[in-house]
Amino acid sequence: MAKSTVTLASVALRQENNLHSSSIGALAGARVRIECQDRETLQLKYNVEGVTDSTGTYQIKVEDDHQDQLCYATLVSSPVANCRTADRGRSRAEVILTRNNGAISDLHFANSLGYLREEPLSGCAELLKQLLESDE
Repeated sequence: MAKSTVTLASVALRQENNLHSSSIGALAGARVRIECQDRETLQLKYNVEGVTDSTGTYQIKVEDDHQDQLCYATLVSSPVANCRTADRGRSRAEVILTRNNGAISDLHFANSLGYLREEPLSGCAELLKQLLESDE
């Protein structure tokens, strides 16, 4: 039985408005799920969850080889009350979970995922004003 470890660079807390987006820190305690679906039927075949550490990083042990499946790292929940909206385009990332593609490592990486804050940080209004002025 093959075992793989999926590691994500980070799950980030982000501040975003229509013109500007920036990472404002790692998100500890976020729940992340690895889901694998059948390529043809899209039926869920495997899932396992993990939690991010103080650096916003997680490692999840994955059982078996998932060569014939579509696998994703997916955001499940945020522990921060005003930061529970997944960043569109960063709510899940594809992960290849097989050794039958030439990879010799059991360590696999997913792209970073993130949540958006509901309310702007102090200073965002001034930054937005400066950005708009520089476009004129």
